[in-house]
Amino acid sequence: MESQLQEFAIARALAHAARDVPGVDELFGGRLGEIATYGRDGRVPGVRVWREGGRLHVEAHIVAAYPPEHTLPALAGSVRERLRELLPELGIADIGPIDVIVADLRFDNPPIVLGVA
Repeated sequence: MESQLQEFAIARALAHAARDVPGVDELFGGRLGEIATYGRDGRVPGVRVWREGGRLHVEAHIVAAYPPEHTLPALAGSVRERLRELLPELGIADIGPIDVIVADLRFDNPPIVLGVA
């Protein structure tokens, strides 16, 4: 249970950090809310954190603002870099893969519909 609570707290911190990266509109928790880290205090949608082989693994699913300032791979790289920088500050030394998935795009302006009378 201690490990699960710790992973929940780590996921919350990572979620805040990911949202603060310019170009990230929000996190994507999946169609049915299945992409999350669960803990006693609830769930953190859009971020999965687990331990495997003694290393912490992270998966973050983001919704990118459109149009992006940079390419989507560059945005994912910026999020990955920010999360990797934060983990040692949280006391995590053994860091495994950090996967960032651009799950969707969010358009600021409504789409232009042509040919509608």
